[in-house]
Amino acid sequence: MKGFGKELVRNGEELNSSSRKKIESALAIHAQGKIKQAIIEYQQLIKSGIEDPRVFSALGLISLQNSDIKQAIKYNLKSLDINPKYIHGYLNLGVIFCQIGNYDKAEVYTKKALKIDPKITQVYLNLAEILYKKLELNKAEEVTRKAINLDPKLILAYHILAKILKEKEDYLEAKKVLNHVISLSPKIAKSYFLLHEVYLEIGNLDKAKEFLYTTISLDSKFASAYYSLSKFSNSKKDDDLFDKILRIDPQELISNKDKINILFAKSNILHKRQMYKESALSLKEANDLKLSMFKSSANQLIKIASDNLLKTKELKLYKNKSSNEVQECIFIVGMPRSGSTLTESILNANKRIIDLGERPLIEISLKKILTNKNGSKSLYSRYLEERSKFIKSKSITTDKYLYNYLYLGNILNSFPLAKVIHSFRNPLDNILSIYKANFFDGVRFSSSIEDCARIYVDHITTIKEYQKRFPSKIYSLSYDLLVTNPDIEIRKLIKWLNWKWDDAYLNPQDTNRNIKTASVIQARSPINSKSLGGWEKYQDLLKPAIKLLKENDLIN
Repeated sequence: MKGFGKELVRNGEELNSSSRKKIESALAIHAQGKIKQAIIEYQQLIKSGIEDPRVFSALGLISLQNSDIKQAIKYNLKSLDINPKYIHGYLNLGVIFCQIGNYDKAEVYTKKALKIDPKITQVYLNLAEILYKKLELNKAEEVTRKAINLDPKLILAYHILAKILKEKEDYLEAKKVLNHVISLSPKIAKSYFLLHEVYLEIGNLDKAKEFLYTTISLDSKFASAYYSLSKFSNSKKDDDLFDKILRIDPQELISNKDKINILFAKSNILHKRQMYKESALSLKEANDLKLSMFKSSANQLIKIASDNLLKTKELKLYKNKSSNEVQECIFIVGMPRSGSTLTESILNANKRIIDLGERPLIEISLKKILTNKNGSKSLYSRYLEERSKFIKSKSITTDKYLYNYLYLGNILNSFPLAKVIHSFRNPLDNILSIYKANFFDGVRFSSSIEDCARIYVDHITTIKEYQKRFPSKIYSLSYDLLVTNPDIEIRKLIKWLNWKWDDAYLNPQDTNRNIKTASVIQARSPINSKSLGGWEKYQDLLKPAIKLLKENDLIN
């Protein structure tokens, strides 16, 4: 949420000079980071009867930073009541709704800002971010390039463009954009960090790590870079950097996100050094802070799973498809960190396979069906339509959006040739791995051990119910067995898929593909069982999960 604009109005009238000075003073105090004092000043202005959109926008910003979403929305709506053409009110509402995942509303408000002034680059950048989140990547790219046309030296625009191109897997163009940025401003750390992400996804880990070093050399407080570095296998050079990270006091950092990244980095480093109690303390501190910022999604996910189970036998949204439209689709479902990326890599050894990654195409398709009053297209047709935005051929696809387990009834009732692979692992290893992953988007239950366990229990219960209803279409793949006896388990999987055997399935680390998930580094390594039983080092931390899993007979 940036800027508060220049409009100074009270009930539609110009403010007097005294009121102007009071408002400017309050805004200056806010800009200096004196938040508590700024709040007092803003409240006094309101009590005195001064109504200025900037005051309410500023209070909205503070509310958003304190994770009080309802109040943030209320304040910004008030700013628009005062001045319906106050552009920052619309922009801020766009930011708020984007942050909570309501991208449609975010787009509506941001486009209203665009109508007011189509020459402000920030409007285009905000809109591009929203379209990026909606996976409308071509539109996002178009909007970003408009911002660049307005200001060819706007570094942030190039960074957003690189992100979009990376998501489109146009890595060559993404590298060109970032190298151009570096030619304009060679000392901006984020440019090198984005290059690190590009090389990480295409599998060049050495190059990715080099760009991390460059990032840190340019910005010694770049917390995301430290966190990324902590996930790599460390060298002697890293030991010195790791010592430096351990000395950082998170409380001295301004941004909560930076604090969280440093705490997760510390936990990873302490784990590498076998200091498990200290690692657990840092991990809990990081997740507690996240939980104070983002409400857990556990209750919502459990409700969706329950509602969809009840509706499975009553589906009326879908039509039978003619044989010439039928294409094979493989869905990999499971908990996050359950071995699904490894499964995807194994399948990708088949040259006919194109992986879709973790894009929520089913959710997008269902939403479009439910908002279309005519209901003219089936889920299957909608899905193929959304899929075609990323692939042009009729290849077999793997879809690894893990939350597809919520919609298995919809999928298996609608897709003629759907196959589902359920990836699962030891529940305590799985829960710990989720808790240790620094998820900011999509996994809003990950910061609570108890919620991780609740979701695990509900997930397994949901899958078992669908297995009863569709026994021939769902294959259960144990990660623990897979990494212990890869030859046996992979052969069984390939046989179930009715594919011809190829020894390449045994070496998924050699698969030439792009990987975007949190387990990207592990996925580049040969199959191994190093992670099995890791939960035993964190038993105290896992007590709430152990209790819940025992109550549901999932562990002894």
